[in-house]
Amino acid sequence: MSEPPTPRGQRLVTPYAFIDTEAFRAAGLDWQSRTWSSLIDLASKSTLEPITTSITTREVEARLSEALAEAEAAAKKHDAIFGQLGQSGPFGDTDPADRKALLHARFREFLATAKFTEIPLVADHKAIFDDYFAGAAPFGEGKKKSEFPDAFVLSSLLAWIRPGRPRIYVVGKDPDLVKFCEGRGDLIQLDSVAQLLSLALASAQLLKRLEAHVRGDASLRERLRARLNSYRPRRVDIEVEDVEFFDLEISSVFLVDESEEGQDFVLEVEVLAEVEADVRETGHEYVISRRGEPDLDIRTYHARPTSSAVIYVEVLVSEDDSGEEPALVTTDWAITSGDIEIKLPSQFSRREITLEAR
Repeated sequence: MSEPPTPRGQRLVTPYAFIDTEAFRAAGLDWQSRTWSSLIDLASKSTLEPITTSITTREVEARLSEALAEAEAAAKKHDAIFGQLGQSGPFGDTDPADRKALLHARFREFLATAKFTEIPLVADHKAIFDDYFAGAAPFGEGKKKSEFPDAFVLSSLLAWIRPGRPRIYVVGKDPDLVKFCEGRGDLIQLDSVAQLLSLALASAQLLKRLEAHVRGDASLRERLRARLNSYRPRRVDIEVEDVEFFDLEISSVFLVDESEEGQDFVLEVEVLAEVEADVRETGHEYVISRRGEPDLDIRTYHARPTSSAVIYVEVLVSEDDSGEEPALVTTDWAITSGDIEIKLPSQFSRREITLEAR
C-alpha cells in the first residue's frame, strides 16, 4: 500500500530563512512580483519566518541605488528623443536624492510587510579573524577583505541559533557562502528564493508531477528558443547578426505560487543554454609602413563566439480536469531574467556584448 502524499508545506525543516543580498538581486528587486508576493503570503501564515540583518538591508539598498543610477544614465542618453516628444524623460523633474530615498523606503516597506525579523549583529571577532588569516570561508584564497560583511552576517546567524530554532535556511549561491555552509547541520544552504518557496508550497509528489510536465513540453522549449533567437544587441557599434540559442536544457523547476483552489501553478524554470552570434567590428589600427613610419590601417575583425547563458522563465501551468483523468497544460509563460552576455575574443575593442529582448 502506497504512503499518503506529503501535505504541502511540510518539506520545510525550519520556517526560518535568511536571504542573502545576491539572492535578493537574483530574484528581482520588484517587490510586487509573483515571487515576493508569494513570500509575503507565506510569511503572513507563519509558514516562513524570513530574517535579515542591518548589513544585508544596506547592501540591498546599495544595489537599488546602482540600478537607479544605471536607469538614469540610460535615460540621459535619450534626452533628445524625449525632448522631441515634449517630455522631460521617464523621471520627470523629480530630484535624484528623492528617487533614491523612495526606492529605499519601498524596500523597507516590503521588509515590514513580509515580516522580516532583523537579527542583532553579534560577531565572534576572534573566529572571524582566525578565518581571515587562515583563508577559510567566507574569505577563501587571498583573504578577501570584501568578505568581512558576509563574515559578520554569518557569525550573527550562528549566534541567533538556539535550542528553539536549531536550524536556518541560508538562501543564496555566492560561492563563499555556499562553502561556509557545507557540512553544517545548522545552516542549510539553498540556491534561490524560488527553491525556498517550492519547499514551502509543494509536496515532493506535486513538484515531481509539475517538473515532469515542463520537461516534457516540447512546444514550450521551441517557443522559448524562438523568442530567445529574436534577442538583439543593446548597442550597434559592433555588427551582430544571426543570433542563435541552442542546447536548451531545463536545470531546475520550482513552484513559487499557486491558486487557492490548487489548480493553477506558477513555476520558476531555470534554463541553461548556449548562445552564439556572428560579430564584426571595423576599426583603425596603427601599423608601421615599409618606410618605418606609423600609419592608420582599417581592420575588420570577425568571429562567432559562443557563451553559456542562464535564462529564468515564469511558467503558468493549470490542471485540466475536462478529460477522464486530470492533466496539466501550459497556459502562459514569460522570460523573467535580464540581459544575456556574449563574451568576445581579445581582438575586439569590447570584452562582451549585451543581448536584450526586442
